[in-house]
Amino acid sequence: MLTHHSYIIYADLDVSSLPPDFLLIHNFHDIEKLNVDLFGIDDSRNLIKKAYIQPVGENSKKLIVVKVGNFTIEAQQALLKILEEPPISTVFLFIVPRANILIPTLKSRFLEYKIAENRVDKNQSFSEFVDLPYKDRLLLVAKKLDKDDQVWLKDIKSGVADWLTSSLLLFKSEKILTLQMSVMNLGMRGASNKMLLEEIALTIPYTAEK
Repeated sequence: MLTHHSYIIYADLDVSSLPPDFLLIHNFHDIEKLNVDLFGIDDSRNLIKKAYIQPVGENSKKLIVVKVGNFTIEAQQALLKILEEPPISTVFLFIVPRANILIPTLKSRFLEYKIAENRVDKNQSFSEFVDLPYKDRLLLVAKKLDKDDQVWLKDIKSGVADWLTSSLLLFKSEKILTLQMSVMNLGMRGASNKMLLEEIALTIPYTAEK
């Protein structure tokens, strides 16, 4: 689970292409995305107001994603307190092009989140898994579980999360929820990895059907 409340990514990342760990594994109930070329004092004030709007549901979490092209110093200073002591239900993720646009005191409020490029392409275990027909996927699941292959299990978990991030608009909502829940619980204590992996194997479309 997330252990911090204010994260930052230093990259030219589109606000619609977010790290799967934030969108899927941690299962935020409310996600708000802001894209601001020049973040000024009024933007800071509006962001603070948004942070205090509670998401619906008990113990729900809200993620506010802010992509910033540049920051005024006044706006940065206005955010110091909210990023140090945000509402318990709110997590921030800022996306900025480079670290040197931030004043040191604001930069210190963030925990940097580093993302790897082309994660799905580099995940050979997952790529090989989804290239198999459904029957062969189930056979592979049984084989890997019989060997207690924890490395493969982690590769499949991260691969599903990455795959979902790039496929959300092409997938039916009920199937998205099924895969989200499978990703969240896979490898967790008390979870049935066999059942979850079989669910994943039968839910992700076979390559030949795309």
